[in-house]
Amino acid sequence: MQRGRDGTLTPVDVTSDRMTYTDEERRVRYTGDVFARTATNTVRAQLIDVYLKPADSDTKSSPSAPAGAQKKSVLPGTDGPSQIDHMVAMEKVVVTGPNRRAVGDRLVYTADDGKYVLTGKSPSIFDAERGTVWGDSLTFYNRDDRVLVESKRSSPTITRARTTK
Repeated sequence: MQRGRDGTLTPVDVTSDRMTYTDEERRVRYTGDVFARTATNTVRAQLIDVYLKPADSDTKSSPSAPAGAQKKSVLPGTDGPSQIDHMVAMEKVVVTGPNRRAVGDRLVYTADDGKYVLTGKSPSIFDAERGTVWGDSLTFYNRDDRVLVESKRSSPTITRARTTK
């Protein structure tokens, strides 16, 4: 589960060739053609590590179920859906959202602030309205349209914008 634009918890569906869970780290590792889907974005990669919040924070921030209702257990040792703390995607990363597509080698997503940081050889974001941007590090947020582009002196930021005649 992750927080959506309006702050409500929304599910994250992940499919892959293989999944392993390490309870000590609260890490779920997905490998081989990984596809993660939220209400607004999708992430494709060859490997995604999802780190879950501690079990006690899952129950504190989840709404309580009505009396007599059964809780659905998602992972061993949990009483309900686990919440994502952060996620790391590697190898052939593609993030797709409404009117936007970003590619890179490594993505770090933090759930509390809805921040995506994309890095690699030449990460880029294509926006249907604004064009394409390349840089060393691209940071974008799922709760608004902000994109921060950072580059070193040796590799400048490049923007290919659309203009009307």
